[in-house]
Amino acid sequence: MTEKNCREIVLPGFHLPSWNQFYSCPHWRDRANEVNRIKHEFRAFLDPELPGMPIPVDIEVEVYRKDKHLVDADNIPAKLLIDCIRGWIIPDDDRESIHRVTTESFYDKDNPRVVIRVISLEGSKPWEKDEAQDERSEV
Repeated sequence: MTEKNCREIVLPGFHLPSWNQFYSCPHWRDRANEVNRIKHEFRAFLDPELPGMPIPVDIEVEVYRKDKHLVDADNIPAKLLIDCIRGWIIPDDDRESIHRVTTESFYDKDNPRVVIRVISLEGSKPWEKDEAQDERSEV
């Protein structure tokens, strides 16, 4: 895999709630605040000049926890991270842009982090950023 067709974003110490934690918030406003926190923290790691990736892409999400309580793969809210790169690295989170999403959970007491890999598939085509679609300034 070449650097051209894969972009890896590493978020050291990033706290990503599980879906169970996310939906345990009783009020929609609490969930909206959590989404905004995630977007602010995530986007602080991104270079605003990053070019978009050719689409379609596969997305891999790895969560490394400092405790041995690993999150089930189906309980990792990859959607929240994908929404952070929509309009920035990929044009949308639709079927034309994303082919597959995989999630995994690991133990690493010395280096907890979240890793997101965006991988352009063979035959992917570049996309032009549309200023009306660009959500970089929205949070």
